[in-house]
Amino acid sequence: MLKITPYASEGTNLLEGDNERGQRGVPLTVKDLACIADCSYPTARKIVRAFIAERILRRVESDGRTALAINPLYSFNGKSAETSLLQLFKWEITEAGEDPNSE
Repeated sequence: MLKITPYASEGTNLLEGDNERGQRGVPLTVKDLACIADCSYPTARKIVRAFIAERILRRVESDGRTALAINPLYSFNGKSAETSLLQLFKWEITEAGEDPNSE
């Protein structure tokens, strides 16, 4: 998780490239994440599935592509969460009784 967190875009927490790994602003693929985490593709796939099952990550559509977003309760990159990110993880945030935008 610590290796992929720096790739979370500000405000939306979408995992996007930085021109070193993937193209800047384009959602990272599981293959990209495998390179970042220095593991095999099958291992990265299992980890992504486990993170989705644990509600740490969620798949979303971004500009016609599938992207992964990090739950703001686990990691947040930026000053405040966009409304769309909060809606995406609304249930988890409510259950935790947390507000990712609070200081």
